[in-house]
This record gives sequence, C-alpha cells and structure tokens, in this order.
Amino acid sequence: MQFPITISGYTIDKVRDEVDRLVSAGTLSYDQPIYALGQHMPARQWASIARKLDEHGYLLCHRIMDLLGADEWLAE
Repeated sequence: MQFPITISGYTIDKVRDEVDRLVSAGTLSYDQPIYALGQHMPARQWASIARKLDEHGYLLCHRIMDLLGADEWLAE
C-alpha cells in the first residue's frame, strides 16, 4: 500500500508542513481531528509522529486547525 506521506526526522515543523500540504491537496480538512493524519501513513511512522505531537501538547482529538495555527487556516 502506498501512503501519500513520509516524514523523516519528525520535527514538529516538518509534521506541520506535511499536514499543511495534505490540507492544501484536499486529503485532510482543518476540522478533522489530528488522529485522521494516521490514516495517511504507515503505523510505525504514525506512532513516532503521535509521540512527537504529544511532546508538544497536542492531543489526537484536537483539530488539525489547532496544529496548523489560526494564522494558516484563516489565510485560506
């Protein structure tokens, strides 16, 4: 199965950039929960990214707009 994203180095900025790309492509929407991101990557990679999100205070039930920040989704 081919997944649309792969993120190496799992920094929060890289995660945000990739999520922004998926939103721009219409794969994800701002009002979806962050855990929806896990459907677009391999499980092993998702586990690492979920830990990184947790380290930065994001819960998987938060919305994608919370991860990207108000400035980015209001600009659209």
